[in-house]
Amino acid sequence: MKVLHVLGQRPEKTGSGIYMHAIMRKSQAHGISNHMVAGIPAGDLPKLTGLSGDRCSYVFFESEQLPFPVTGMSDVMPYRSSLFRDLKGERLSAYKQAFGRALREIVQ
Repeated sequence: MKVLHVLGQRPEKTGSGIYMHAIMRKSQAHGISNHMVAGIPAGDLPKLTGLSGDRCSYVFFESEQLPFPVTGMSDVMPYRSSLFRDLKGERLSAYKQAFGRALREIVQ
């Protein structure tokens, strides 16, 4: 079985990311193939124990493609962030394009 995990936030600094990381490690131990796509700031690759780099793909925020901080649900995050509720217009289009592109690449 192959499982694709998608997270619009940093996998090493959010509750949902830590949970996803744990699920990936445990399922990997049972022979399930996992791959993760997550949103991170450009130039700041996370350190994810027990996951090889070829099992992770990233959408880069604070980049030319997404020139705003990683989006999240709360305005109180342990890193620089912006809010999902503020994704409108050009930002929303850029977000959809960036994650859509990453997902198409992984699926192929």
